[in-house]
Amino acid sequence: MNVIDRVLIAIDDECDEIKTLDYGLAMASSMQADVFITAVYKNVDDYSDTLEGVMSKEEFTALFIKHHTDRIQKIVDANSNTDVEVTIEVIVGMPFIEIIKKSISIDADIIFQVSHSDSETSRYFTSEDWRLIRKSLVPVWILNKNQTNYPKRILAAVDVSNSAESKSINKHILSLAFTIAEKTGAHLTILSAWHLMGENMMRHSAFIKVDSAELDNKLKERENHIKENQLSLKSSLEGKHELSDSDVDWKVVNGNPREVIPKFSDENNIDLIVMGTLNRTGISGLLIGNTAENILSEVKCSVLTVKPALFKSPVLDD
Repeated sequence: MNVIDRVLIAIDDECDEIKTLDYGLAMASSMQADVFITAVYKNVDDYSDTLEGVMSKEEFTALFIKHHTDRIQKIVDANSNTDVEVTIEVIVGMPFIEIIKKSISIDADIIFQVSHSDSETSRYFTSEDWRLIRKSLVPVWILNKNQTNYPKRILAAVDVSNSAESKSINKHILSLAFTIAEKTGAHLTILSAWHLMGENMMRHSAFIKVDSAELDNKLKERENHIKENQLSLKSSLEGKHELSDSDVDWKVVNGNPREVIPKFSDENNIDLIVMGTLNRTGISGLLIGNTAENILSEVKCSVLTVKPALFKSPVLDD
């Protein structure tokens, strides 16, 4: 299984450029994917006043682009992971906008970027990271700056409520997770978190009385339903990937996803979480809007976020 043929490595004014290129090129090389390095700088106008009367803005911009293109090319040439085709483009503009536009124009399979945060404990995503995560149609891999090796433990968070949209996004999440695990030798865990809506109220409310045995039966029915759906998902993947049974764990955990996923990630030393994000409500069980963002705000590892097939990036409307 290999669904990663084109990787866009994103660079801007504020990122750790060397880390981004070293890790991004290594990952792309492991997948034998074509690489498109897109470097976007937004501060060219800062030089306009200083250079007035010396050269035009257009002349300076052309020199600026050539300088950074040549500089990045030297870094790539010196890198040991350059056995794949590499294309470099330097753009002047707003980073997340230009990166998203470029990713769509080249039909990228993932965008790779190192987190802008300097935090060593949590809150790895800055406003720049969030803009890309929220608005990109193409899956976005944000690398934890403290991670230096290939991921050894990958967590794929999937919803198995069996709605049409959950099936579609699950397929994309799992195809990416299996591809990365196969190419890097990582262990893959596929996790479905579930909870019975209103359980706490039904157990402890002063004005709603639900028999405990009846509620326990409802919980058991729901758990069995989730396990059956996950087993069906597992069966649908047989023969479609190269990982052995010992390389993949399938887990069903009772609890709110916003609590279960960060906790599971911490307790199991997960290096990369592959998960879906949605910007609208109304689909039972999916990681919806604030829920997904709450999860991402709490995790301390790298993440690869995936949008539904029908998602349209607002950047394209600008």
